[in-house]
Amino acid sequence: MSRFIEWAEANQFVLPSRSGYIEKMPDQLTYMLKPNRTLPIFGDTTGYLKAMNIIPNTENYPELSYAVSGGTEGTVPQLLTKQLGDQYSFMREYWSRPPEAFSGATQVMMTAGYHSSAHKHADDLSIDFYGLARDFIIETGRFGYSKDPRRQEVLKVEAHNTVHRYGDNLDLSESMVGKSRIVSVEDKGDTSIAIGESALIGKGATHRRTLVYDKAKTLVVYDKITSETPDMFVQRFHLGDGLKPYAGSTDAQNVTFRDDKRRTIQLMQLETDEESYMSIQPSHLSVRNFEWKPREQVVSIEYGDDVRYITLMRIDRTNTSIVDASLAEQPEQYVVTYTLSNGTTNTINVPK
Repeated sequence: MSRFIEWAEANQFVLPSRSGYIEKMPDQLTYMLKPNRTLPIFGDTTGYLKAMNIIPNTENYPELSYAVSGGTEGTVPQLLTKQLGDQYSFMREYWSRPPEAFSGATQVMMTAGYHSSAHKHADDLSIDFYGLARDFIIETGRFGYSKDPRRQEVLKVEAHNTVHRYGDNLDLSESMVGKSRIVSVEDKGDTSIAIGESALIGKGATHRRTLVYDKAKTLVVYDKITSETPDMFVQRFHLGDGLKPYAGSTDAQNVTFRDDKRRTIQLMQLETDEESYMSIQPSHLSVRNFEWKPREQVVSIEYGDDVRYITLMRIDRTNTSIVDASLAEQPEQYVVTYTLSNGTTNTINVPK
């Protein structure tokens, strides 16, 4: 699009006023880049490493230059949270924090926004959770444009890190266009909060997802599903490549996965009104075109017309884990208190 603008100007074509937005796109792209210099594989995006030629004249955008160069060029971006229209939210732990590595920063992302069926996956309110120089919770990817059955698999809701009705896809009928959005993203100092809403879960129900990251390697995902009639609702989190079951149990709804560099992610369901059922199931990952790597996913199922999942996730590389967690309900928020194996206790306030 940048080259098209140059061509139009060189040939004296008058463009609509909205073409001015194109000049602002690189500034938004800054916040979409993960600390490992890839893009989140939301929708049909692939996870190839990006370089300074990501767009023409990257050097003219100093904050984008910083993001895509891994902090070796350009200017440090000013924001740790960013909302891009109604479709994306980004929450980053830091841009520069010596002696910590640029690639080690935590970044939590969420996607929503149904505007068109083109390239559309059933992924509304799905998340990407990156940290410690690796992917922990990551989308399935696009597989690749072909008639291979795996292309159709990646489009379905079961391939994404969101909530859906048991046995049903999201409702992607034309009448549902515009009924999914990122509501807000806010940096509150000690925590970052992102909120999204979607009616694509169908049959008159709504799904509201709140993400709260405490900037201390711990994330709360709060899902509230309000339905006109009781039904079974499934929550899915797909693990990154190389993460294997390491500790805990699905019966206790407290499981930990670990990679060969001893980096772990712990997932705990904190009960509210109803009991939920947790299992570990097989999944696949396609970061690059036509990859199809086996991996795991954590699946939780709950029945009701007012279903609430409060999922506590912690990433770690110091052999530290959550040994105790409690949930207190207040009129306007939940208070999550967790204690680590090193004796540290932290509190996260989750707005309702």
